Amino acid sequence: MRAGFVLIVILGISSCNQTPNLLEGSWSVSSDFYKANYRITKQGRMHHALILMYDDGTTRFKHDPLNPNYLFKSLRSRNDGIYVDAISGATKSKNTQANFRISQINIDTLFVDQYIKGKPISEVWVRMKN
Repeated sequence: MRAGFVLIVILGISSCNQTPNLLEGSWSVSSDFYKANYRITKQGRMHHALILMYDDGTTRFKHDPLNPNYLFKSLRSRNDGIYVDAISGATKSKNTQANFRISQINIDTLFVDQYIKGKPISEVWVRMKN
């Protein structure tokens, strides 16, 4: 009986010590230029952002499981909690490759910098509630 209690306490403590992946989940962005929803997942050491919906007034995407579109496919975490070095999956052109830098404001808010054609664009992404 006592050994079972000790095992439960140890499992509880070890599960509390695991750092959750705070980027994973669905995110919404509404900028001056477009509206979008993304789902960030982690595969191995890389994060991927699947485009669930994108609308800039001329270009529109809706998620198609048979033909998925990605905003980025290779975002990595640095030691300081900032995620960098994504290769854009949203476009195929060499000249419009975007570089991303994501930092966590809080559990439900991300600050995203992306550089398109050398020009910075900053956005706030908000976690979508299920």
